[in-house]
Parts: sequence; C-alpha cells; structure tokens
Amino acid sequence: MNLKNFVELVISKHPKIPREVIPRAYDVIGDLVVVKLEPETQKYAKEIGESLIELLPRIKSVFYKINKTEGDFRIYPLKLAAGENNTLTLHKENKCLFFVDIAKVFFNSRQGTERLKIANSIQQQEKEILCLFSGVAPFPINIAKKHKAIKITAIELNPNAHKLAQENVKLNKVKDQVKLICGDACQEVKKLLPKSFDLVLMPGPKISEDFLNIVFFAAKKSGRVVFYTFANIGDFETANQKIKSAAEKAKVQIEFLTQRRVLPHSPKEDQICIEFKIV
Repeated sequence: MNLKNFVELVISKHPKIPREVIPRAYDVIGDLVVVKLEPETQKYAKEIGESLIELLPRIKSVFYKINKTEGDFRIYPLKLAAGENNTLTLHKENKCLFFVDIAKVFFNSRQGTERLKIANSIQQQEKEILCLFSGVAPFPINIAKKHKAIKITAIELNPNAHKLAQENVKLNKVKDQVKLICGDACQEVKKLLPKSFDLVLMPGPKISEDFLNIVFFAAKKSGRVVFYTFANIGDFETANQKIKSAAEKAKVQIEFLTQRRVLPHSPKEDQICIEFKIV
C-alpha cells in the first residue's frame, strides 16, 4: 500500500486529524495490522484503524501499541483500533506458515528477509543448529524447510510461544528436524552440555548480550555464532567490544566474520547482526 494514499484517505475522511500525527509505518502479521500510535494520537485510533482496513482488503483487525515491550516475553501491550477483536492469526513468510498470537508472543514480521538470509547462509558442515529465544520458531522453520538434513534445537522461555511453535513445526512438516524446548536459555543449554553445535543463533537483540557466556560453550570449535543486538546508528564497535570482553572472560578465542545493519529500531538505533566463530 502507498503510505501517501493512506495519509490522504485519513485526511479526506477525518479532516480534524492533524496530518503530522498519522503513522507512517505499520506491521502486517497475517490478517492483522499492528501500528504504533503516540499518546496524543491514540484518540484517533478508530479512524486510523478503519482507514487501514479500507485500504488493505485482506486485513481483519488493526491493533495499536500502547507501550514498549514488557517483561521477559517481550510482548507489546495492545489495544484494538478497528475490526475483529482477535489476536490469533496465520502468517505467511518465505513459503512457511506461522500461527502467531500478537497478544501473547513477540513476533517481528519485518525480519522475514533476515530469516531467509540466514537460511540461505547455512554451510555444508553446519548440521547441528541451536536457536535461542526461538519464539514461535520462525528461524528454525525457515532453515529446516530449506535444509532437510539439518537438526535444530530451539529454546524459548514463553510457554505460549512454545505451544504455537509446536503447532508450527507440525504445520510446516519439520517436526522431525526441530526439537523444541520450553525454558530459560541458560539453564537449558547447561542441560544439553556437553553437546555442542555447529551454528548458534541469538535472535534476541534486547537480551542476547546476557547469554554470550553460555554460547561460547554451546558452540563447537570453528562453530559460527549469529548475534543480534541494538546499537546506535553506525556503531558496531561497542557490540564488538562486548563480545570480545565476554570471550576473554570465558577464555575463548573468537574470530569476527561479518557485521551488518538489519533493521532500523528507532530514530537513533538500528538492529545489527554480528557473526563470529570460535577458534
């Protein structure tokens, strides 16, 4: 949808709404839309939601965030703006299907391209993969659908996300490839030791840094680690130094492979990805 058309539609139908408060971005998850509305804009939520439904025919509901993510499960508090009051949807991405309940789990639909990028980057020797903070299993399923010989262990703390992940691995016919564990990543990795992995994914940018110590022991020698975090725009060095410091503390040697911007996170921050290997 052309955002200019959306803004013009809202203005034409509701001329009292100031142009500058109309949101310029939104997330589509299945047949739901999630939009961020500033406090001064929330009184126009119904009008904005109805306009989105009018312009996006397959959308059944529009919800708006009323705060930042809360708690260990990284869930956005939401309110219904317009449409059906149903937060469960089926999201399609890269020929994969995911049940997502936006009121109970964290799911970033904007990461679809990133998940495909990682699935396409799997190397021949990477047969055993560990995914921390796996949510409803979008990373594991994207990988498993492309690489039938790979085995993936996925750990998620949120029991609601774990339950949906169980449905999703069945829906995508990768149940035999993906082992799902519900629990704290640090504790569950300790239980898995001495088992180690060729590739470790850390798609939890808000919390990944806190779990580096256990990852150094979960990854095999020469194993690759894909680490996500938030950083000031253009600043990779701060995250690199944190990884180096954690490695030194764990008495593990590492070699940096790549670093890149993934997505904008805020006006001053990006989500970034840093890949390194254990040497």
